[in-house]
Amino acid sequence: MLALHGGHVFGMFKEVSVVLTGLALMILSGTGVFVFFKRTHPAHAARSAKKKKVSEESAAEPAE
Repeated sequence: MLALHGGHVFGMFKEVSVVLTGLALMILSGTGVFVFFKRTHPAHAARSAKKKKVSEESAAEPAE
C-alpha cells in the first residue's frame, strides 16, 4: 500500500504526469488571467468614459 500511495507503482509515468499537470496548471492560470483582464478592461474603460461624459454634460449645463 505504501508503494501505491507514494506513487512508486507508476514508475516513469508518475514523473511525466507531474510535469504535464504542472504545465497544465501554469497554462490554465495564465489564460484565466488573460480572460479576466480581457473581459474587465473594456467594461472598465466604458464605465469610465460614461462617467466622464456625464460629468462633462452636467458641468456644461447652467445651474438652476
